[in-house]
Amino acid sequence: MTLIANADNPNTAGPHPGSHRVSYASFNRPANTTAYGARDVISDSTTAVIEFPDCGRSGQILRGMVLIEEDAAPAFTFELYIFDSEPTNHADNAALTLVSADLPRLVAVLDFAAADVKTLDETATAATGFTAYPQHNGDTSGAANGLSMPHSYVTDPTETTGRRGSLFGLLVTQTAQAFNANSTKIHIRLEVQID
Repeated sequence: MTLIANADNPNTAGPHPGSHRVSYASFNRPANTTAYGARDVISDSTTAVIEFPDCGRSGQILRGMVLIEEDAAPAFTFELYIFDSEPTNHADNAALTLVSADLPRLVAVLDFAAADVKTLDETATAATGFTAYPQHNGDTSGAANGLSMPHSYVTDPTETTGRRGSLFGLLVTQTAQAFNANSTKIHIRLEVQID
């Protein structure tokens, strides 16, 4: 398994139980402008999975935010699949194909709907994502995602690579998507409440 190396050194919260914590991941897309098809994985290489460190032994995923550094960044129609242990490798710009062993590891799917996109300035956009399901009112539209319930997780206690307390993610396009620049930098903030 190859993990995406975090391109930044963000602030990290203290490890107090019951506290909110932000886990941060950032990476650069490969140096190309090849368009992504619907349901393609966005990564930094051919075999990388996003790691969200410092999530504690267990807790709840509350929400996430994706920021894209790019002129005229594309409209957001992404999902972030979150797993409590490393899923099978997936290649950048290849269709998401979960294997049966990945399914029990899936904790949540965060939905980044186009309706939630904010333009920060001429070089970046951001969207806040909430879990796509379950929801209090059963509605899965972007406007209703703020009502979604947190998802509980328990990180892998058998992890032997020093990654105990990490969650793992795959960023996936919902529709065909093109980036205007190569090596686009992507930042993802994951807010959790640890037990």
